[in-house]
Amino acid sequence: MGGVPFVQHGHYFFNMKLEIPYVEKIVPDAYHGTTAVSAHQILKSGKFKVSNRSDDWLGSGVYFFESSLRFAQRQGKKIASGNSIGVICATINLGRCLNLNDLNHAEAVKATKKELLKNGVKEVTDALAINAVAHISKAEVVRGSFVWDGFGRISRRLPLAHPIFICVRVQKNILSMNLYYEGEYNEKQMV
Repeated sequence: MGGVPFVQHGHYFFNMKLEIPYVEKIVPDAYHGTTAVSAHQILKSGKFKVSNRSDDWLGSGVYFFESSLRFAQRQGKKIASGNSIGVICATINLGRCLNLNDLNHAEAVKATKKELLKNGVKEVTDALAINAVAHISKAEVVRGSFVWDGFGRISRRLPLAHPIFICVRVQKNILSMNLYYEGEYNEKQMV
């Protein structure tokens, strides 16, 4: 599939009004897992390649794991397919953030999905709805939690793994970055 459009039918059918204020909130440890070669290219150019796939969970942007080196290392392994992995640690300003852990923001995405379907859009992915809401609200960053069922639980109420994803839509919100880890992926040696 191709890229994800912001809105396929214009703004006329969106009755929602979501104003996201700018808040300077710094995340000092956001990790991006990739190949070692790509990590060096990113650091040299100072720019990330924007992911714009229709199945991206938080829409278009550059993906990071907040405070979770281990998940970034796993992502690097998945991408590197046998080659050395690289993990970049970045400092990110959330700024104007569409935060899916905020019930108002999550409900705006849900209502947008419903409106897109009602107005004839055949395939409404999370990415399409999030991109539409982020575009209308001028969000610079999208943030949300993700639960992987395969990691078990600490207790009935607490999942063992509950990483927070950050999807940076505006790269100026990436304040700094450095190569945090480079090498082979070994599950037993990972921190």
